[in-house]
Amino acid sequence: MQTEYYRLYVEELHNKLLQIKQFVRAHNLTIGQFAEDLLRDSLEKLLPKKVSISQGFIVDRQLCSHQCDVLIYDSYNFAPLFKTNSLVVLPAKSVLAVIEVKTSIGKRQFLKTLEDFSLLHKLGISNKYLFIYNACSVRTLKTYFFLNENSNKSNEVEQNGVCFGVGFDQDDFEELPDVIIGLKPQKEFILRKNYIITGSRDMMGYESLIFNDKKNRPISCLQEFVEIILSKLGDASMNVDEIGESFNRYDAIPLFDM
Repeated sequence: MQTEYYRLYVEELHNKLLQIKQFVRAHNLTIGQFAEDLLRDSLEKLLPKKVSISQGFIVDRQLCSHQCDVLIYDSYNFAPLFKTNSLVVLPAKSVLAVIEVKTSIGKRQFLKTLEDFSLLHKLGISNKYLFIYNACSVRTLKTYFFLNENSNKSNEVEQNGVCFGVGFDQDDFEELPDVIIGLKPQKEFILRKNYIITGSRDMMGYESLIFNDKKNRPISCLQEFVEIILSKLGDASMNVDEIGESFNRYDAIPLFDM
């Protein structure tokens, strides 16, 4: 029951994006803002009331973040430093998670987003997520991690359908988003940081493993994403009885050798 609910929820999100695009096709900024609002409104319904959700900034001593699309914070124990109806400024210690939202993403925008995540890491934010409505394939996304567009082509190898390269340019793995979720219809993925074994090489990077339910249909990545957030709040609730014995798809982005 829950898995079907989330599948329908994803369809609803995409339908609402399509609806707004019928009226404001040439206004990407407006569409992007609507996509952020859509996710914030959804999380308000899906997460417990003990947390608050907004957009805004995080400050700690002399550091200030970029404007964050989705801030999940502890409003029970902490008060915002500044608040309006649509924006907050938060002390870093009150922030439980940050989500950056994109309708789609190219390489240049992806690298800029990694810089934003790097600053969040400096602010002490540990739960950092990238949410992409219409994401490219995992294979294409993998190439975005390399600053030099030609740096990984000669080293690219494929084993068992998993594409990986060497020459990862990001200095600190901890600065990267903990989860990257793509909700493109029929091509969903949810990449999590993990150890990856490829042949004889032990590597660190991202992997996406999408399980089937008891009816052999893929479990929605939105459901898994919400469960990840809930687990950080101590409220994980996925019914394991709904998970089948097979998986639907596996993808990985190994970044560097261990």
